[in-house]
Order: sequence, then C-alpha cells, then structure tokens
Amino acid sequence: HPHTSSGRIPTDLGYRFFVNNIKTTSSDASGYFHVISSIYLRCGREIERILKDIVELLASSTNSMSIVIAPSIKSYVLKHVEVLSVDEERTMLVLITTSGDVLKKQFNRSRIFNALDLQRATNILNAAFNGLEISMVRKTDLHISESDYGLLPLVNQLMSEVSECVGDFEEKRIFTHVASEIFKEPEFDDLKKIRSLLEILEQKYYLMNIVDRKISRSEVLVKIGQENEITEMQNLSFVATHFNYRGFPTGAIGVIGPKRMDYPRVISAIKYVGQSLSDYLSSSD
Repeated sequence: HPHTSSGRIPTDLGYRFFVNNIKTTSSDASGYFHVISSIYLRCGREIERILKDIVELLASSTNSMSIVIAPSIKSYVLKHVEVLSVDEERTMLVLITTSGDVLKKQFNRSRIFNALDLQRATNILNAAFNGLEISMVRKTDLHISESDYGLLPLVNQLMSEVSECVGDFEEKRIFTHVASEIFKEPEFDDLKKIRSLLEILEQKYYLMNIVDRKISRSEVLVKIGQENEITEMQNLSFVATHFNYRGFPTGAIGVIGPKRMDYPRVISAIKYVGQSLSDYLSSSD
C-alpha cells in the first residue's frame, strides 16, 4: 500500500506515482495456481463455467468487484451436436467445436419424442452443421428426407434452440461479481456510495468499451480515481487486462475497488489469471 503522511490520504497523483513504480513477478500470484487448476479440472472446456468461477475467484481474493468479458466465439467451427434426454420433459443440447469447447443449453420439449427420434434429429443437425462456422449456423437450411418428415416439429424446435444457444456466444458477454467484504471499506460507509457501485454494474457495457479501447495500449490497465471516465468510479480504481482466446485478445478481466487497494497484489493477480486463461483457452487439449 502507499503510505499516508501525517494522516493524509494520498492523492490520485500519489497513487499513480506508486503504481508506476511497482515491480511485480509471477511468484507474487503463485497462490492462484492450484485454485485455477481445480477450476479447469472441474469445468473442462465449458468456457462460461470457467469464466463465472474466475470472476468469483477474483472478487473474493481481492475483496473487490470483478468483471470478466467473455470472448466471442462466432468464428469457431462446429464439430458435433448432441441432443440428450434429461428426463421426460427436458432435453440437453450440446454443441462441440473443433477446438473442443462445449456450449450447453437445456430446454423443455414441446412434444414427446423417444430416444430414437432424438438420435435421428441429431443426425440431421450434424449433417447440416459439421464444419460450419458458428456464425453461419442460423443461416443454414436443413435437408430432411421424406422418411423423416414426422420429425419436423422436433427438428424445428432444435433449430430454434441451437440459434438461441449460438446467439448467446456470438457476442461478447459480461460476468460480474461483488465480494461482500468491499462494503466494509470506508469508501462505502454510506448508502449513496454503495448505490454508486451498484450503478457501475448497470453500466458494465460502457466498462467493456473502456476495456476494449484502452487495454490494447498496455499489458495491464490501471485507472485511478479521476482517471476513470465513469463518474461513479472516480472514487475507485480499476485494474484490467486482456486474455487471448485461440491466440486473439478477445476477452478481458478486471477488478474495481478502493483507491487504496493493494495494487501490487491486485496487479499480480490480474496478470497471472489473464495469462493462465490465455494459455488454457488457446490450448487444444
């Protein structure tokens, strides 16, 4: 932490001088290794589950508010579609890309179909979608043989569910998490300040634009107090970085907290987690 002098709180410029002179190493965040490894082991290639766990980890470990911007995967190629019966009413749709990533969606079937019907419908989808970029799936016409016409209601519903599932992943999405400990900080000693933080959550797409525009200029972005464009954040600090997905910097992680946050710890955490995500999501395992 920057030290106060004679009880005075450092100015934004004082914090900036301190941050500009921080030297961090990968060992500063080595405690994250086992936790993140367990997340990967538990979630496999389910990107959304990984990012939701990561955003909770960052918030709880830094006692702050964390934000994760999920990458768009619209340019990635579908390898396989699976349609699984969960129970008498619910069905699980599973989309697997050539890179091994998994998208899942549950829905209620509009009519009763047996396991053989589900398999035949799955075969129709795989014949149409295999090798297609995700962005092309919703524009694809299905070819259904005369013997499969009785499956049209099921196939049409599956197409609708596939389109919805793909749509969820075509654009960048944002996950946020707020650690309850942040509200014990002096910066949030009244309801007005708490309300301001919650309003930031409502402006998270504006935050996404800031991240996309600013982070590319530096490895880790640190904005302190008045450096923040959002009025509600001008009593706070924002630390963020990009992570790569299949070699492209399409996602981002960040932490929002008090200006007197533990900058060396937070910056080290952001750098380590960002690099870890890049390595894992860019692998083909």
